[in-house]
Amino acid sequence: DPVFKPWLLRRVIQFVLRMLNRWYWRSLLTISGALLVYELYLSHMIRRKDTNVMNVSLYSHYSGSGVKSGLVAEGRTFQLNGRDLRIISGTIHYFRVHPRLWRDRLRKARAAGLNAIDTYVPWNLHEPKDGLFDFGDKGDDWSEFMQLENFIKMVKEEDLFLILRPGPYICAEWEFGGLPSWLLRDPNMAVRSTYEGYLNKAKRFIETTAYLVKEYQFSEQYGAQPIIMVQIENEFGSLGVQRQDYLIAIDQALTAGGLTHALHFTSDSIYHTEELGMVPGVFRTVNTKDEYNNELESLSAVQPNRPMMVTEFWTGWFDSWLKPVHNVDSTVKFMFFTTSILNRGASIGFYMFHGGTNFGFFNGALNNKEGYQPHVTSYDYGAPLTEDGNYTENYWALREYLLGNFATKGVTVPSPPLYLGIAIYPDCKLNEYLLLGDLLQQSKSVFSDTLTGKFMENLDVNNGNGQSYGFTAYSCKAHLPIKHNSMLVIEGNIRDIAYVIVNNTLLTNSPEDAGDMMLDGFWRIRNPKFQLNQFVNDFVTLTVLVENMGRVNYGPPENFLQNKGLGDGEIRLDGDVVGPWEITPLEFKTFWLKSLSGWNKKHSNVRGPVLLRGEFSGQEGRDAFINMRSEGFQVWVKGQLFVNGFNLGRYWNIGPSKTLYIPGPLVLDGPNEIMVFELFAPGEAIHFSKTHDLGSPGYR
Repeated sequence: DPVFKPWLLRRVIQFVLRMLNRWYWRSLLTISGALLVYELYLSHMIRRKDTNVMNVSLYSHYSGSGVKSGLVAEGRTFQLNGRDLRIISGTIHYFRVHPRLWRDRLRKARAAGLNAIDTYVPWNLHEPKDGLFDFGDKGDDWSEFMQLENFIKMVKEEDLFLILRPGPYICAEWEFGGLPSWLLRDPNMAVRSTYEGYLNKAKRFIETTAYLVKEYQFSEQYGAQPIIMVQIENEFGSLGVQRQDYLIAIDQALTAGGLTHALHFTSDSIYHTEELGMVPGVFRTVNTKDEYNNELESLSAVQPNRPMMVTEFWTGWFDSWLKPVHNVDSTVKFMFFTTSILNRGASIGFYMFHGGTNFGFFNGALNNKEGYQPHVTSYDYGAPLTEDGNYTENYWALREYLLGNFATKGVTVPSPPLYLGIAIYPDCKLNEYLLLGDLLQQSKSVFSDTLTGKFMENLDVNNGNGQSYGFTAYSCKAHLPIKHNSMLVIEGNIRDIAYVIVNNTLLTNSPEDAGDMMLDGFWRIRNPKFQLNQFVNDFVTLTVLVENMGRVNYGPPENFLQNKGLGDGEIRLDGDVVGPWEITPLEFKTFWLKSLSGWNKKHSNVRGPVLLRGEFSGQEGRDAFINMRSEGFQVWVKGQLFVNGFNLGRYWNIGPSKTLYIPGPLVLDGPNEIMVFELFAPGEAIHFSKTHDLGSPGYR
């Protein structure tokens, strides 16, 4: 009956009240009410946490309702869009990491508590030929690594800001400090100066790069974008000369290219270089490790009312061939310096956070009181993330400290991605080969009556840009008469190793260890001599294969005058000048490797220089290590290794490195081609290793 009946409602209420008068109902109601209130409270807190912490990005935190300003360095704290920012950055060089691994490395950096990434831009990679720029669109061997815009976009996608360091000089233990070798074709070249032949080209590169990336500046004009800082040149004080007009010109080129919103800065060891490297009015930072206290004191003295920043806190160190150890830092020491710098109120940049690899021929070198020291292929650096992206004790200690002390309130930090591990494949036999003569026959050559001045950079190849990297073969096809005690002399210095081959016999010896480098044919010996008694009463042909081991990347101005190959003088046999010459660059580019033909079946007495080929069955996307000095195997001596046409880098049994890293994106499902250019004596097989052996650790 739809008619409302008040008496029925009264009866129901009376019944309910009688029940409530009993203690157990009263208790049950109380408990149920309390549980309901608690559940509502928890639900509210979770929603609040999701809104204010779990779903708020770094960009949302600093952009707020809109971007009004970029990074400001006034007062003792950085301000980004009006909010305090302690910069905690990590260096990752996009050009040392396979592009399909960028996201993994960036996410691991963000998961560690970092809020920014620092990277250089190598001029020699992006302008391989004079006036020809490649930012990933030219289809060259390295084009995929040159997609700078994609890297910048990915930095933002992974909720990180970016500190851009476009050079034109970058050091970085990179070949020629990032400078293109074609500059050396100018006999009057003076790099890092106002010399017109250098400065005009350097400004062109800086302006081109700046224009490409200008829209990625965090600013009112472009919005919440990643680039917050941009560096002028790099560690100019280390050059040891005052060239402030040059630095001003580079600063103006950055501005002309449109980088007007990011904070311009310089970085140096101010405690040692003082005013060298500074630009009037430009924000200054320091690079340091053990001397952090002196550097920060010096920085505060010259910038008393501005934030302090260590752009490069060196997390480990690079390795060089012939050295006895792989440089690393203990976790205790690493964290001591980290906490000490941050406790001073400074911002910090971890150089390196992930080192990566000197693929191809792109390693640099030092030249100091110990002489010329080329760097190894691995750029592991003892960083918190290893060369293959694995976590270290330093990573976990750093993450715990940063998240416990410097996490931005209300901003999410992702969990560390899973490390996928290393694939181990069966040993790979290399059953086919081409001798050096076969390679030269399938290469383009130039001809000359003289060797004087015929450095690799001066050769008329690559559309007038010369040869940048690899090997150069100087061959005399004339039949040279050999008598008792005949002596072959190469005039001047060899840059860097000469493999002297007479009648297909290699005369250059391989050093047994680092103390055995005073051998003819290596860079330490001027005017090297070779005795030819084994060829008495014969007529011989001669080839001198010269290897460029990497141009110097650091030091005073004279360190940057470094043509490679032969060119100081002539080659003489018993005092007579030898010639004419056929000069052949061997750059080992991918298209050339794939074009090679006429492979021979390998036999046991094959000797170097020789290119060998084989196959291994792989798993797509799986990283691997190749050990060129495995126990129980005949070791490989020295050479270059290629996987599916990609130049992985150098190996050398003299150490410290024993293994080479294969990034997973290079590996295909099924057959994978592997090539080895061995200079002395081939090993039995290619052996895959579970671990990365970079040498005995040496704690700095």
